[in-house]
Amino acid sequence: MAKKIGLHIYSFQLWNSGGSLELHKVQNGKSFLEIAEEYAQANKSMFTNDKNSETVFTFDCAALEEIRAENGKGEFDLLVGRVKTGEYGIESELFDVSDGSLITRKESQADVLPFGFCIAVAKGEIQKGIIILQSLGNFSMKTVFEKKLQECMDYFKIDYHVVWGQILPKAYLDRFFQRGRLEKVRLIRYEIPEDISERYGINYGVKQTREERIIYRPVGFLERWRREFQEWRSGQRSCTKIVELEDYEYDDMKLEFTLGRTEKTISLANTKGLQVNEDVTDLVDVKGGIPVFDSLQEVLKETAREYIIGMGLLTP
Repeated sequence: MAKKIGLHIYSFQLWNSGGSLELHKVQNGKSFLEIAEEYAQANKSMFTNDKNSETVFTFDCAALEEIRAENGKGEFDLLVGRVKTGEYGIESELFDVSDGSLITRKESQADVLPFGFCIAVAKGEIQKGIIILQSLGNFSMKTVFEKKLQECMDYFKIDYHVVWGQILPKAYLDRFFQRGRLEKVRLIRYEIPEDISERYGINYGVKQTREERIIYRPVGFLERWRREFQEWRSGQRSCTKIVELEDYEYDDMKLEFTLGRTEKTISLANTKGLQVNEDVTDLVDVKGGIPVFDSLQEVLKETAREYIIGMGLLTP
């Protein structure tokens, strides 16, 4: 089975003490994407060695595109590419499962992997864009890529920081509410009343004791409570008042979804901590355990468009 191939989605803006910068007008009439592409091309196939983090990095390819709608109207600009990066500093042995042989990897050798990325900025006066980074199993490249984008700004002497942020929860929630399959509804009570504790035969007031009611395969649940969910998402209703039960007051409602191979539990009491990621293992071609870049970049483009729309930066 192929290692899980994920996409991690972030928002970004260029910021200094004077505020944020319009992304299409960054320096000498050039956009942020044009500057980033120029930096990537200038450093293409040239490995840099960060001795502090014991990491090597290079841009393998990068191309700037304009994405247009079916009617020919420009929707957003996209820088899509691939990097190669890896860590060194530990001597290890590589075991070949096909013949049982061992090869020593030196402390000075890095295990380098390719990762796809894209940066998307909608048309118009825009101060916020989207960055999508590919991961492979437990391996990712956010830390090193974040550093390289800031080095790009410093290289062109642009006195702004690339500030990374979360995608607005609404954009992410929409994907699960509209395209996901709801597997479970969990109603959680974190403090069990004294009379209920007595009935259960447990000590009252013990921390971390909680009670849950779980509904499996809740077909029709989202449709039945559509209005209440809309009010919750607009801030007009607490998540504890979406479903009101006479005999059970709960503190949190958690929804467990599947979307493709992605499994996600969403706490309605706290959406600020959502980690926005997509499992695209089944959507890309894989060779040698690595996603084929041609198929990966098509998924990157499609995902970028969906999130730009979800963030309200583009009207389809």
